[in-house]
Amino acid sequence: MRWLSLGKKTLWGFTLALLLQLVLSAVAYRSILALMEANRRVAHTEEVLAALESVQTQARDAEVERGYILTGDELFLAPYEAARQAILPTLQQLRQLTADNPRFQVRLATLDSLLKQRLILAQSLIDVRQSKGPEVAIRLVQSGRGSALLAEIHSLVDDLRGEEVAALQQQQAAAHRDGQISLWVIIVSDVLVLAFAVFAAGVVHQDRGKRKAAEWALLRAHQRMEQQGEQHADPSRNGGGPQPEAPGHRPPRPAPQGAASSRPGLPRAAGREGH
Repeated sequence: MRWLSLGKKTLWGFTLALLLQLVLSAVAYRSILALMEANRRVAHTEEVLAALESVQTQARDAEVERGYILTGDELFLAPYEAARQAILPTLQQLRQLTADNPRFQVRLATLDSLLKQRLILAQSLIDVRQSKGPEVAIRLVQSGRGSALLAEIHSLVDDLRGEEVAALQQQQAAAHRDGQISLWVIIVSDVLVLAFAVFAAGVVHQDRGKRKAAEWALLRAHQRMEQQGEQHADPSRNGGGPQPEAPGHRPPRPAPQGAASSRPGLPRAAGREGH
């Protein structure tokens, strides 16, 4: 990136940081959505478990108490009447909660049939007590049909509850995993953005240092050129003495006196001949 200017480096740095933040934000958003969905499923499973518990309690209460069989007092029928009125709405709630689970719907149909048989048996016991007396009603109770139906209901509800508990554990594990992923994505995002900001600041600082060094080098070179130009324009500023001779240059030798006098045409030689 040496060929890029500081402005372009800064622009590229902020662009990459923004893209990184967008990618990490998308990952965190998906993780948070998964966490919310897992929590919703956990709450949904808890509602199903509560409804199953209510059905099991209501099936147990939908039994004609021995006090009514012996005395005929309808005050003993209060728990039965409350359970009879609540069972069908509770089953309807279970159907709505598990509408997306075909296997659960099939088993709910079996549970519905067992509960209706349980209610029919209890109503027939009341009718027998009112029409034929407590002895016939007691023999009907001793037949064990009501206890067998209640045992089947409890067994089926326990199976359904076991499946929901297993699903709840899986959903809680998924919620915990999604929560950890979201947390780590946020942490990694913050760390990477901070590291990138530090790196970008270091690049900018290094680039400014190099620019200042280049400016100082250019300034010193310019000053040296000005000094050399002034010295060439004014040689006296270079010491005021004679300029040194070029290497290899030899000064001319003086001519000998004899050679000079022997030359014709010289005044000194002409005078000597006249003597």
